Amino acid sequence: ITTLKATSSLRDDGGNGNGNDNDNGDGNSTTSTDDDDNPTIDDFFQEVKCCQMISHYYAGRCLYHQQYASLSLLAIVSVLILCSLVKTMLQTLQINWLPEAGGCILVGAVVGGIFSSQFPNHDMSLGSFNGDLFLFILLPPIIFHASLSIDKRKFRTLVFPIMMFAVVGTFVSAVMTGVTVHYMTRGFGSFTTTETIPMLDSLIFGALISSVDPVATLSLFHSMGVSSTDMLYVVVFGESILNDGVSIAMFESLVMHLHGSKTELDQELISSSVKYFFHVSFISIAIGVVVGLVCTLYFWALRGRHGPVIEVATFFCFALMAYYIADGAGGSGIVSIMVAGFLMDIFVRGTRMTERDITHELLPQESVQLPHAHGDSRNMNASASSLEERIEIEVAVPTPNTFRFPSYTDCRVMFSGVGHISDRAKVHVGFVADVLANLMETSIFAYLGLFLFSKKMWNEWNDVYFVIIGVFACVISRALMVGVMSLVVNLFTMMEEFVSAKLWNSDASNPLPMESQQPRPYIDRNMQVVLLYAGVRGAVSLALAENIPLYDAVTKEGSHYKPVLKAMTNSSIIFTVFVFGASTYYTLKKQRSAQNNEEGTSRRSLMTSLLGSNSLELREEHNTPPWMNQSQSQI
Repeated sequence: ITTLKATSSLRDDGGNGNGNDNDNGDGNSTTSTDDDDNPTIDDFFQEVKCCQMISHYYAGRCLYHQQYASLSLLAIVSVLILCSLVKTMLQTLQINWLPEAGGCILVGAVVGGIFSSQFPNHDMSLGSFNGDLFLFILLPPIIFHASLSIDKRKFRTLVFPIMMFAVVGTFVSAVMTGVTVHYMTRGFGSFTTTETIPMLDSLIFGALISSVDPVATLSLFHSMGVSSTDMLYVVVFGESILNDGVSIAMFESLVMHLHGSKTELDQELISSSVKYFFHVSFISIAIGVVVGLVCTLYFWALRGRHGPVIEVATFFCFALMAYYIADGAGGSGIVSIMVAGFLMDIFVRGTRMTERDITHELLPQESVQLPHAHGDSRNMNASASSLEERIEIEVAVPTPNTFRFPSYTDCRVMFSGVGHISDRAKVHVGFVADVLANLMETSIFAYLGLFLFSKKMWNEWNDVYFVIIGVFACVISRALMVGVMSLVVNLFTMMEEFVSAKLWNSDASNPLPMESQQPRPYIDRNMQVVLLYAGVRGAVSLALAENIPLYDAVTKEGSHYKPVLKAMTNSSIIFTVFVFGASTYYTLKKQRSAQNNEEGTSRRSLMTSLLGSNSLELREEHNTPPWMNQSQSQI
């Protein structure tokens, strides 16, 4: 009743000349000024009641996020602590079949369910997934840590299979996923009420779901003892680094065509998407190279003038600079920060640190001077100075005295790979990058678990057919892609071996020494199975699904099927994290046991052959009795 009275009073007041559009008596409508945009009430008491009513309504309906802000933040912090506890319990109890990412999702889901049941009027606005927060805050440290952690020498050795899986494989997987979703929804629509997803929307889903997240797989590799220089580890790691940038570039090149009623592919759309993809890739790589070179020049010019803390902070600022410049210039921040991370790790951080140097830098300064603790202070200072001089002599890199334009010799020193930051900063750069990446990854999967219990999430899981189709298309496209790319890599390796054999072993009398032959990167069947299960989808796919524009009836832009695509994306993420994660563990365990059995069998057969040959020699030696001489034995 109060609302109706206030509304009627506002309308009466607007009709008396205080409204937005008033009649001037000639039948023409005049536009109100800026002062008359808001209607007023003449009666003071009615105005107070109206203001109280509006304030009460706004506080009760519109400020729920402020009322529950502290509770939402408390829930997020509690989830992070619980995720750390769950990770420790999984390692302590040796529950290797459950990935750490899966444990974080379960923790987030449980906390989200409790939170939603206790506060039903709160829709988890701060606990839901924010695509901008992920792309600009959470993702850059993860990509930068990956570019610092991968073995650069092994990466160069396996660059062809990595590029095949990350670039060509991602494109093939996206196309196969989109085609499968389009035609399967058309087939289901012939005998059900399921709508057919257009080809453009299907390809958008294929592009976003082709991004893999190796966090769960790499954690299982560590728990199973797979070396970071192993071919399987490097291929999976390298694919994940490059795969995200390719997937995001494909997604953006397709989303830009979501306008009007045109949802089918044609030659113009395909050509423009391809041009946009290569344009984004070129800009991103160029920005990453420029930032990496500028960072190298900066630290070379200021070598020895910064403290370790400032060096570490500036190092990460340059990495974020590459990401945000590329994003602002219309490129891919992931590709830029990955390229910059490679260059900064090789030239700025350097690769010439021994285990003794790392141990020395991790020890406190007091422990370094501990052997001279009972001596004279002069001896302590002398030992410390001699230690510093010895370290400087080992590094043997000239420090520029003044700021000058680098010469040819300076450029050789600058890009020699010795590094231009202190040894302590080199150690702590890796430690800080590891901490930030671990915290961001935990936050991402905890966000995903909390998002599972939001109201919007449950409203999108209505049609089971779309969920089944999305999971099936995701798995089958990954399997076909791994098989095709493995065949191409193996054929290329065979051709390379054939050519090298013809070039180096043309003279049969002088074959190539075995020690100079490098092992060829063959991808056998066991590795293909693990590569299939390594296709775990993660938060990149979820963030891209959130960034799909919803259809706007006014601008005629956006997708009609965004809720359906989000449901398919969420189901694929959950399926791959838990099913593929557990399958990776059991597959590696089975392969390792089979390999141990083969090694044991070969070892026993070798020992048996050696014992047999030794016994034969003993029988030949003792065939002649000791009391017979050589002549008698010959007779």
